[in-house]
Amino acid sequence: MSLKSGQYRFTATFKAVETGEYLFYTVDVTVEEPEVIRTIELCSTVRESVSQVVNIENPTDIDVTIPATEFTCENEYITITPDTLTIPAKSERGFEVRYRPLLASSEETTDLVLNNPVLGAFKYKLSLKGLQPST
Repeated sequence: MSLKSGQYRFTATFKAVETGEYLFYTVDVTVEEPEVIRTIELCSTVRESVSQVVNIENPTDIDVTIPATEFTCENEYITITPDTLTIPAKSERGFEVRYRPLLASSEETTDLVLNNPVLGAFKYKLSLKGLQPST
């Protein structure tokens, strides 16, 4: 399993212990960018917020710290908390995606991407809708 996209080359060697004979294969692997993990729907009245927790798994043997700056999203009404998230080895933790629209809008979509040097890329599709307050 590869956590990060890219081109990888490795050699697998099989050796007979008794005779010393061996056979090896050179393997080239292309790991592509991830597809959307899931769609997160967030709908809120203007100037009110709604949020959803999204869990990230750390399958490595080291603790991984993720600063909020590793998240990218084109929508100005999206915030990510906490500012820094540390995920212990072999566990998972959640970050909160908060949507607080300032204008009413019909449904729109945008991407939310976490790009971490250890864990790789996590891509989510956000479906957002800002509702007019009822009078």
